[in-house]
Amino acid sequence: MEQLVLAVREHVAELAQPLAVARVEWRDAAIGGSVSSILFAGGKKLFALYLARTRTASAFGAAGSFAVLLMWLYSSAAVLLLGTEFEAARGAARSPATDETDETGETG
Repeated sequence: MEQLVLAVREHVAELAQPLAVARVEWRDAAIGGSVSSILFAGGKKLFALYLARTRTASAFGAAGSFAVLLMWLYSSAAVLLLGTEFEAARGAARSPATDETDETGETG
């Protein structure tokens, strides 16, 4: 379990840091990757529990399996986006505030 969390954390940090629109430090990317990996591991356990308790895949045959696949893809994408949003928000909170006023006090 720990290897999965560490692997997901490293990959999310490596993917999210260079692709971010804003400037993101590696420390923030690593923390965002940690959040994503923890959410991913927890989501995996909850998804396995859901599959064990319901008969969605077997009740509808191939269409049920396709629905389960789509649910897994949706939840994985949501976890990835939540982790990258967390790292962007953390980076923005840590960066100094920029004021767009010039020396005369006018904005613009």
